[in-house]
Amino acid sequence: MTGVPALGEAQYSNSLTCRMKNMKGDQKGVKAWGLLTITFSHEEHGEKKLVREGYDLSKDGEFFYINPKMAEIDGHNYYLAISGRLDLEVNKTYTLDREGGLVSGHLEFDNVDNDRNASGTLRLNTAMPFARGEFDIYEEGVLSAKGEFEFLEVKG
Repeated sequence: MTGVPALGEAQYSNSLTCRMKNMKGDQKGVKAWGLLTITFSHEEHGEKKLVREGYDLSKDGEFFYINPKMAEIDGHNYYLAISGRLDLEVNKTYTLDREGGLVSGHLEFDNVDNDRNASGTLRLNTAMPFARGEFDIYEEGVLSAKGEFEFLEVKG
């Protein structure tokens, strides 16, 4: 990305909101090691890229989760969470819908709790247990995020 300073390693916020979301995320079923690349776009703060390798992916009996939790980038807090059913078809684009539906998502900027049903799409390029795919998620007028994910190893 041209014009965007190097971000270095993103750090987690120490806020109460972040700790609560981290605890909630830790209760999800099986952890998965994987790769996650996100480009956040904010009208006032531009594009910020977050690249993670680690346990930001998980799954349970029915769903998989993409959840890098709260990331602090250039003094601002970015939150993204996406869930999808494990039995989604490969090479089909799904529209994000309500929590508990086929796919759903949530975005926040600077701890402002928005509508928990962000708009956007999710597409799997390969199926579970080693799913790979992409997403495009947004909260109108607030924040958007595009990214790719890949489950490399499933633990537990």
